[in-house]
Amino acid sequence: MTTTAVSTDTTSVFRQRSKLQGIDRAAWIILAVDIAVILAFGAASKWVFLRPENLQALAINSSQVVLLATAVALILSIGEIDISLGAVVVGASVVSGLVLSAMGDISVGLVLLIGLGLSLLVGVACLALNAGILLVLKVNSFIGTLATLGIFTGTVYVLTNGSNVTGVPISVQQAFGSFKVFGAIPLPALVAVVVAVLVWYVVRYTKFGTHVIAAGSNRDASVRAGVRTNTVILLTFVIAGAIVGIAGFIDLSRFGTTDIAGHQTDALSAIAGAVIGGTRLSGGRISVLGAVSGALLASILQTGLVVIGLPAFYQLIAIGIVLIIAVAIGQRRRSNRLT
Repeated sequence: MTTTAVSTDTTSVFRQRSKLQGIDRAAWIILAVDIAVILAFGAASKWVFLRPENLQALAINSSQVVLLATAVALILSIGEIDISLGAVVVGASVVSGLVLSAMGDISVGLVLLIGLGLSLLVGVACLALNAGILLVLKVNSFIGTLATLGIFTGTVYVLTNGSNVTGVPISVQQAFGSFKVFGAIPLPALVAVVVAVLVWYVVRYTKFGTHVIAAGSNRDASVRAGVRTNTVILLTFVIAGAIVGIAGFIDLSRFGTTDIAGHQTDALSAIAGAVIGGTRLSGGRISVLGAVSGALLASILQTGLVVIGLPAFYQLIAIGIVLIIAVAIGQRRRSNRLT
């Protein structure tokens, strides 16, 4: 998975695929850091952290953060931001949970189809709304998604009356949330990897991916070159919404209930993961491998801190510090290229 960029020159927008920057060294460095941190936590916990059951738990915990970081990387690549993703995850799980709990005993296949379908629908609808606020009302994406963060959160509390949804069929957990492929690989983690690979392929090999990076590099130049930037932005938000919807269904399927008070820091973790991995905040550059590696770092920190006996909220401090360092390094690299 490589970092992709498109020249701001209008004549380059329609050249074959996105211009490659070579292997993304930052992404591989972060991946190496992930491995080093895992080993460090293993040593600090007298190797308890490296037990198979703990690594499987880490994989499951990472699946949602990886999905959200992938979605955020897409949105950042067009020069926008979305801080409502945590609320969308909760909304997707709540709507899916409410319907499934009301349907009673139905087949496993139907449970998964309806549950995942509803979660996807909620994710797409919410991020399409965010895109509409940006494109139609011309509201800055940060301000717009800050507003919808409150709207989505409030709607969830109205729908649930402030209580978590219970009564979700146990088959959701058995057939998806806790299911292990070949008895070893958690299905949610496998789904997250497949989604990340598909996004990488779209960005790397399709005309749409080229247009996404072009719009993020220089929107005015892209318009002059004939790129329908509004359509590209809308589709980017819709794809990201589908990914967030999947994360919402994973959240529901893992525990068989919702977590309406949780996910408050999901957007921070996802943005941190994407930026740490090399995706540019100002747009025009995306590294899917970097986003995945950065998201894994956030999840490793959270899980590792718990295993060695420190409260999980120390993760917020660690991620905040790493995010500042990553952005500062990125800005310095950009300044060096311009000089």
